[in-house]
Amino acid sequence: LAHPDDFAPFLEDDEKWDPYVQRMSEDGEWAGNKELQAASLVCMANICVHQGGRPRWEVVNYKADRWFHVSYENYDSGREHYNS
Repeated sequence: LAHPDDFAPFLEDDEKWDPYVQRMSEDGEWAGNKELQAASLVCMANICVHQGGRPRWEVVNYKADRWFHVSYENYDSGREHYNS
């Protein structure tokens, strides 16, 4: 919310900032890469994403040794999901 200029350019399908923020505040709404980046900045921690059978992916914004670990699931149905 504090830095819309950092994230608004990456919204898809011409979605506007305020409706996007409202939608993302709902339980069960799917988050993606830009939300992981924002979480890293807000929590002042790096994020490591683990994926079965693939190299891990890291969001690194800090030199500090503070990490959050999440898993990324890609189901046969085509649905994708992050687990914390």
